[in-house]
Amino acid sequence: MKRLVKLSLLPLLVVTLTSCMGYLDDLINSGSLPISQGTSNPSGTKTIAQVLTILANEGYVNMDENNNASQDTYYEGLINTNYGLDLDVTGFYQGYVPSYTRWTMVVVFGSISDAASFFQALQNDETNSSYLWLEGNIVIETASYDTYLLIV
Repeated sequence: MKRLVKLSLLPLLVVTLTSCMGYLDDLINSGSLPISQGTSNPSGTKTIAQVLTILANEGYVNMDENNNASQDTYYEGLINTNYGLDLDVTGFYQGYVPSYTRWTMVVVFGSISDAASFFQALQNDETNSSYLWLEGNIVIETASYDTYLLIV
C-alpha cells in the first residue's frame, strides 16, 4: 500500500520539479537572476568615492587597505598576464562584511575603454561565477547578490 501511494505521488513530484526549472530558466533568461553575468554602464556617473560610500554604508571594511601604488601595479600585472590585456589600473579596493561571507573587489582604470576590456574579459572567463558591474572606468566584482543589487 505504501509503495502504491509513493508511486502515485511520483508524477506530482515530476510536474513540480519541471515547473520550478521552467521558472528558474525564465528568471535567468530575463536577466532577473544574473548568474555569472554582469551589468554594463560604461557611461556611468558614479564616482569611486560614491561606490566606496555605498559599500561602507553596507558594512564593508578594509576597502582602503589595498589601495596603494604597489598594489595597483601588482594587480595591473595580474590582469595583463591572466587576460592578455595591457590596461592601466589606477585604484584597487577590496573589502568584506565581517558578519557575513560577503566580499567585493573594486578596480579603477585609467580609461573607460580599459575598464570595458577588463569587464568583458571577466564575463568571458568561464571560471568566473561572480556578479560584475561596470560603471564608467570602475569594475566591481562580488560574490554577493545583495552587494550587486546595491550598486545597480
